[in-house]
Amino acid sequence: MIDRHPSIKPVHPGEILRKDILPAIAVSKTEIANALGISRRSLSAVLDEKRPVTAEMAVRFGKLFGNGAKFWINLQRGYDLVIAERMVDVSEIPTLEARPIGHPSVNRVMSRHLERTDYVPIDVAKGSPSQRH
Repeated sequence: MIDRHPSIKPVHPGEILRKDILPAIAVSKTEIANALGISRRSLSAVLDEKRPVTAEMAVRFGKLFGNGAKFWINLQRGYDLVIAERMVDVSEIPTLEARPIGHPSVNRVMSRHLERTDYVPIDVAKGSPSQRH
């Protein structure tokens, strides 16, 4: 993981659109919005970094600009993650360690599950227990 200095603002996908892509293609925002099948207001909200690039919008951008939906959704995910890491205090959350099968604590957990008698078998052909009457 890359640690970023807190004073460095993460890059919103709208900034990339506004500063890099739209100037390079020299098409108006209205024409872009029409080509995407969205309102100019919706496009402006992303460009102004007021709205995220949703999965639906990522599909539209990916097709129009030819770089795929994953590119846009990954930009948004990266931006969201940096913001969350800065906002969420995890100092009180412990980190759990996985233990190998055979470790005493794993054996205790497994034996509790194996001893349970409240499981209701489901006959796939007949549906779930709640569907049978």
